[in-house]
Amino acid sequence: MAGTEERPQAVDTVLSSSSTTATNSPAVSVTSPSIPRQTAPTAAPNATNIQNSIESSGPRKNGVPAGAVAGVAIGCLIAGAAIGALILFFLRRRKSRNGSAVRQRPLEYGNGHLRLEKTPVVTTTLVTSSVDNYLPQPLEDAAITREVSMISDHLKNHVRAYYHTHPAKAEDINEADLGAFSSATELETSEAKRLFLDQSTRSETIRLFLAWTILSRCDGTRPQNLLPSGVSAIMQSGSPAKESNLAEATLFSKWKVITGTLLTKQPTLSPNAIADTIAEAAMILGPFTRKGIDREQRLKNLEMVVGRAASLAWTLFTQPGSYRFDFRGSRDSVVAFPALLQMTGDDARVVSPPRVLWEKEIVA
Repeated sequence: MAGTEERPQAVDTVLSSSSTTATNSPAVSVTSPSIPRQTAPTAAPNATNIQNSIESSGPRKNGVPAGAVAGVAIGCLIAGAAIGALILFFLRRRKSRNGSAVRQRPLEYGNGHLRLEKTPVVTTTLVTSSVDNYLPQPLEDAAITREVSMISDHLKNHVRAYYHTHPAKAEDINEADLGAFSSATELETSEAKRLFLDQSTRSETIRLFLAWTILSRCDGTRPQNLLPSGVSAIMQSGSPAKESNLAEATLFSKWKVITGTLLTKQPTLSPNAIADTIAEAAMILGPFTRKGIDREQRLKNLEMVVGRAASLAWTLFTQPGSYRFDFRGSRDSVVAFPALLQMTGDDARVVSPPRVLWEKEIVA
């Protein structure tokens, strides 16, 4: 019996020692990963160890769960990225407003696909403040006088070929039809009529009358002129008055040159302008035309001269200066062809006295 009673006491001692060892050993945390180390085998866990492990891994009464902490951190990261993106967007937008913007062109179709091309916008600060760098140089006097010389020769040949110097009757000319011509030449209507009827002066008088009928339409001062309709309307708005004001004259001069530069091709002349010119000449020159001459051929030749004059009119218009034809004559001589005067220079200032580009052709 004595041996039997000592065995349970030994078992109790072992169990008590094992329980003490398990209680004093530190609890293992479930949420802290670590590399397990090889240790000596321990005693099997009891209920007390399991309870301690559960209490250490559960939520704390005074702390924040680990999942909530991770969620807050991710939310802050997303918010920071969004704020940074907004700041970058506004900085780039501000930079584009300061001159580095990109302008989108309309959609273009190429290679079977629609594409949107972008080109940098040229800011106004890069454009030169003066347009003079883009305007052509004025023509030399020789280029202008060359055209005037051609018209003079054509008129001389036209008068010789299609008009006679035979005696004419006084009733063939109506002085009322000579009013504008007499005013331009500063001749009395009676004196102008005499020059037409005089056989010795008729050819030169007819040349002067044709030159006035045609060339007076080249400087834009007459309502019916040889300039394009749009240009003619502006010229009629008071261009001669602009010559007395330097600011207006300068603007007017620039407008002419810019218009001529942009319209690289001379605008087509209205057929009515040529017809009106020929009809005005026929009112006086009808009685002096040669008999037996093909009328269509004469009119065609005169149309050619008017076309040359229209080209001269456009040339004079596109120059920075302004020009006038001087048809004035005197009792002592007959002017067969007018002078061409430059009224304002290339700087839009009035030239006083006017500069003569083409001398009058005077017959004593």
